[in-house]
Amino acid sequence: MLVQLLSAAERDRANRFPSAITDEDLITFFMLSEEDRKQIPVHAGPHAHLGLALELCALRFMGFVPEDLASAPPDAVTCVARQLAVGPGVLARYTGSAYTRMHHRQTIQAYLGYRRTRREDMERLAAWLLERALEHDSPTLPYALACEQLQRERLVRPGVTQLGRLVAETRQSAQAETFRRLGSILTEACQRILDTILAVEPTRGMTLLAWLRRPASPTPRAPFWATWRNSRSYGPQGWSTGRPTPSTPTASSSWCISPASRAPKPSNGPQPHTAIPSS
Repeated sequence: MLVQLLSAAERDRANRFPSAITDEDLITFFMLSEEDRKQIPVHAGPHAHLGLALELCALRFMGFVPEDLASAPPDAVTCVARQLAVGPGVLARYTGSAYTRMHHRQTIQAYLGYRRTRREDMERLAAWLLERALEHDSPTLPYALACEQLQRERLVRPGVTQLGRLVAETRQSAQAETFRRLGSILTEACQRILDTILAVEPTRGMTLLAWLRRPASPTPRAPFWATWRNSRSYGPQGWSTGRPTPSTPTASSSWCISPASRAPKPSNGPQPHTAIPSS
């Protein structure tokens, strides 16, 4: 489970700013517009100006506001401070009361169109995430996808532990759903052929599954097609076991696709940052 894989240090890192922010992200998420500046109280001190502005940029960048603003990279703090004509060092004085900080965050959330997640939001996220978890076995990828989906819906990301628990439960549900969907085609003949790819082959010194997971070569490897042709009689009904062409994907061709190539590709343009723990 994802929750059990996260150490205290990893959870802490996921709740903070990243250690570095690219110039592109600084320009996209940390440059203040005139409307942004209007959200800053005129009569507040320099430290409040910088603190509130940095919280605004953080929510826009990551989908949540870290409790420790001091974890922001110096480049980000300096970028915002220069636009406000204040010194970066005044951020250390931004330690107002809980009420003041809460008021600031509510102001920022309303301005950016964000709101806190509710129970029905988490249930809807779990249903959306289940379909993605069926496609990917990585524990951290569904977590990242969940963070991105929350940002798209303008929902403030909940705590790492709560979100991690949701991901872990969804992955368990995905495993049960996978068995349910495959139950009708896992005949004895199909099970036999699947068992063969888990057996170590003396000529290769590895299983066929391990061999298939290796990076693809420029041209198809003849041993694979020979192995596949020899086991065609065990193929489940409805599977095409002929040699695939670029326009005819088959079950055998899908086995040659690495997990990385099946992962969703990011869209063009700058993307909001998703803080995920390192595995």
